[in-house]
Amino acid sequence: MKLSKNRLVMLLGPTDILGDDATLEQERVMVMLTKISRNYINNFEGFKQQYLGNKEDIESKIRRDTEDQTNGIKQPVVSNKQAVIVRLLQLVCDIKPELHHNLTLQKKFHGPFVV
Repeated sequence: MKLSKNRLVMLLGPTDILGDDATLEQERVMVMLTKISRNYINNFEGFKQQYLGNKEDIESKIRRDTEDQTNGIKQPVVSNKQAVIVRLLQLVCDIKPELHHNLTLQKKFHGPFVV
């Protein structure tokens, strides 16, 4: 992490007031801050790798889970496919000619239907 001059002056004070020794001190502090920030970044990256894994591991786990779920859905479809087709054919082919309920009510209340 690199600090801008303005930020550095804000943290450590202006160099023109403190002199050349202050500039050297600011550079030392800057180097120290850079080392500390790199250390924290490296520790954080290590922590992420340890607990989350890398991107490829996550993608492969999601892919495996998705495949498992789709296979779990396909299995009942395949096993019940024939029974569903037979039931649909029974419903389509089993025709019982009946008058519509509304027509029966109309005949009951208004007498026979005249065309």
